[in-house]
Amino acid sequence: MRAPAIVVLLAVLQGCAQYTYFGRMEAQDSASREREIVVYWTKTERMLWFDTVSGGVRVLTECSTNAIDYEEKPEGIVFLRRPGDVPVAREIALNAPCGSVLGATRVEALGTGTLELTMHCRPDTSNEFAITALVNYVQAREAPYRFHIVKAKSDEIPGGAPKPRVCRR
Repeated sequence: MRAPAIVVLLAVLQGCAQYTYFGRMEAQDSASREREIVVYWTKTERMLWFDTVSGGVRVLTECSTNAIDYEEKPEGIVFLRRPGDVPVAREIALNAPCGSVLGATRVEALGTGTLELTMHCRPDTSNEFAITALVNYVQAREAPYRFHIVKAKSDEIPGGAPKPRVCRR
């Protein structure tokens, strides 16, 4: 009789929960249009091992098909410059940080409250593909963007991840 009770107790203790942390704000995109910008990341919290598994920080811009991923690197939580990115107001080498999350070096350390992130690149819009593919970012600037972050169970968010509102042209 004790063995089934112990198995049930262990199953409950080993459970985990997935949470999404996210924030929204109005800001200019890389084409200088006012857009909704969404930032989010997920964390899976395990009960038994008391540890957390996190994904990267993702930034979505209204009217864009492009997601900007800030990932954990030795430099911190950063967005690395890609071949189609153009640095703004400073020289940035390919695969060097083009933006960063301020105040944390690990995603698991992030929580609710204020999140600050920077963006120092814009997409290259000199070719036809970039223009027609709706590739834009939050506008590059020196001052950090400040998001108010809230926490929700991931299964309570439609589609499992927050999205910007429908595109307003």
